[in-house]
Amino acid sequence: MTKRVVVQMSDDCHKALKQYAAFYEMTMSEVLYNCTRMQFHTQLGVCTFVEDMFNKLHIAPDKRASKPCFSFMCFSCKHSTACKAGVYKGVVELAGPCMDHNLVTKNGQEKVSSLQKSAGQHPQFETEEKEKHVQPIGNYRVMTKNTPPGNHQFTRQR
Repeated sequence: MTKRVVVQMSDDCHKALKQYAAFYEMTMSEVLYNCTRMQFHTQLGVCTFVEDMFNKLHIAPDKRASKPCFSFMCFSCKHSTACKAGVYKGVVELAGPCMDHNLVTKNGQEKVSSLQKSAGQHPQFETEEKEKHVQPIGNYRVMTKNTPPGNHQFTRQR
């Protein structure tokens, strides 16, 4: 049985939720449900109230809850289905619109790479630790890795 919940929010928040849901090809209800559920399951291991609530309601812990990437990142993870089932043991590997449209910020790339390295996975992004991939073209070098199309950076070789 499912229950309906009415949520009051500002017009701007509603517009943001609507855009966010459309971006991830979800309904606004799915976004709110998943975010609320993630919050409960994340709090499960650190709060006796939530632990007691889960026990009394016979709610099974989410298999992803102990992972450091259990968050909004699940919406963009290529292993989301396998992870929910408890089959995928690694951490986030981004896919979908964030990757397709080069929307992951430098800060986001560093966070994802750090999670992946900590889990023993090959990082998805080049980070400052590694030398950037540079390809010589005549007397110039062009940065080709993680550079948005049309935004290649040219530097003169010395």
